[in-house]
Amino acid sequence: MEVKDQYFDPLTGAFSRKFHNLFIDREIKRVKRYGGTFSVILVDIDNFREINKRFGKLHADKILVEFTKILTSLVREVDLVVRYRGDLFVLILPNTDGMGAEVVAQRIIKSMESKEVGGIKLSVSIGIATYPDDGVDWESLFEYADRGLYIAKRS
Repeated sequence: MEVKDQYFDPLTGAFSRKFHNLFIDREIKRVKRYGGTFSVILVDIDNFREINKRFGKLHADKILVEFTKILTSLVREVDLVVRYRGDLFVLILPNTDGMGAEVVAQRIIKSMESKEVGGIKLSVSIGIATYPDDGVDWESLFEYADRGLYIAKRS
């Protein structure tokens, strides 16, 4: 296995959490040095455990692969789609403020409303954080976006 293989999730082909950790550190340093902003979006498939139980792990894996392709198609080439864990994805949007991230989030929600993924109608919950307004390191950005994600899940 090459080192670069560790930068991709073997199931979905999305970037891995390991690559995410490297990229987010570089992005924070870049913005600190040159100014600007970036946003992160957490995307979680609603009720994925039930999907896994009802349709089985193989079908759930197919859904994750298809879902990754959809996410990738909805962002720019410079944006990162990361499979963070399970059905939680992180999108890193360089040079994107909170309003721009909201546009991307709405695009994802609308896309899920109009598609079936693996023969199933999916819904997603989303949380957004923008550097440096909502946090100055990965942990604080994640916590901010995660709170938003759980507010979305409850509504």
